[in-house]
Amino acid sequence: MVRGTKMSWWVVLVGQFACWVAIVFGWMLGDAAAQEAITTNRIESFPKDPSGYQLIDWRSRSLNYVRYVLNPVEQGEYLPLMWWDDTRIEGRRTSFGLPSYVGMKGQWDVFRNSHEAFVSMGTLVSGAWLGLDMSSYPVPGSAVPVNLVKMQGDYFSNKNQVFCDLINGDEPTGQTFFYELIPSLFMAPLCDKYPTESELLDKWHRSCSTWSDVTSHLWRLNDFDFQSYDLQKKQAVVKDWTEPDVAAGLAYLMLMAHQKWPEEKQYYHECHHALMWLDKHPRNINYGMTAPFGVYAAARANAEHGSKYDVAKFFSWCFESSQVRGISPHANTTEAGDDYGIVSGRF
Repeated sequence: MVRGTKMSWWVVLVGQFACWVAIVFGWMLGDAAAQEAITTNRIESFPKDPSGYQLIDWRSRSLNYVRYVLNPVEQGEYLPLMWWDDTRIEGRRTSFGLPSYVGMKGQWDVFRNSHEAFVSMGTLVSGAWLGLDMSSYPVPGSAVPVNLVKMQGDYFSNKNQVFCDLINGDEPTGQTFFYELIPSLFMAPLCDKYPTESELLDKWHRSCSTWSDVTSHLWRLNDFDFQSYDLQKKQAVVKDWTEPDVAAGLAYLMLMAHQKWPEEKQYYHECHHALMWLDKHPRNINYGMTAPFGVYAAARANAEHGSKYDVAKFFSWCFESSQVRGISPHANTTEAGDDYGIVSGRF
C-alpha cells in the first residue's frame, strides 16, 4: 500500500462511496419505501432537525475532485497528484497513478508503479457516473484525449486471473479479501459504462470466472467467514481475523456477471449461494465496505427473480455496530462492538 504522512484520499473516496450508497439505496428501496420504510435504530437516533446542518453537494464535490486529481501538471506543495507510470512491468502499457495518501513531496518519483486500483478505478468510476468520458479524457498537458479506462487493465494479474490492488502483477492472494476482491467490484461499473473496451471486458470476465469458482468452494464449505482465499492453493484462509462481508461483495459481482453473461448460469447460482448464506447469518458481517453491495444484490434478486432475502437486515448491517473487527477499548459494553458503522452524534 502506498502511504504518505498526511490526509488520505480515502476521505474523499469514502464521501463519493457514500454518495453512491445513497443513490443505490434510493433506487433499490424506492418502490419498497412506498409500502413500508426500511430503517434502523441507528438511523432513528439521528436528530430530526440538526442545528447547523448543511447538505453537501456531492456531485459538485466529486466533479471537482476528479478534475483536480487527474491533472499531472498541477503545481503546489504536494502536487501534482497524478503521475504517468512508464515502468511497463511485464510488458504493460504506460499507465497512471494516484497516491493513496497525500503528504509526500515528489511522490511520483518514489512510488512510480506503486499505486492502488482502489484510487485509480474509484476516481474513474466517479467520473463516469458524473457523465465524463473517461475513455477519452482531456488530461491537462496531453496533446490528445487519453483513454484512462483501458489503462485499468494493467491491474489484472495473469498469475491469479483477477484484478489486483497493485500493478506489479504478482500480488499474492490469501492475505485479505478487502484488497483482493474489491478491484473486481469497481471494474463492474467501468465495464458496464464502456462495453466497447473489449480487452478490459475479457479480463473482467476471467476475473468473474475465478471468483465464481471461489464462491462455489465457499458455498460447499457452507462458510464465507474467512480472512481471504489463496487462489494458487485453492484454500480458504484464516490467519488473524475474518471478513464475512466478502459474501456481500461476491453476491454483487456474480449478479453483475450474470447481467453481462446470462447464458453462463454459474453466475446466477453463485449470486444466490452467497445471498442465502448472508440471509441465514445471525450477526452483522460488516468488516470494510462491501456490505452495501450485498444490499443491492439482495434487493435486485428480490425484484427481478422473486427471491425473499431479508433486505432490511442487510441494510441495517451497513449502519449498526459490528464486532467483526473485535471489541473496541472505547466501547462502553461488550455488546457495543467497535461501533464500526455509521456515526450518530458528534465526533
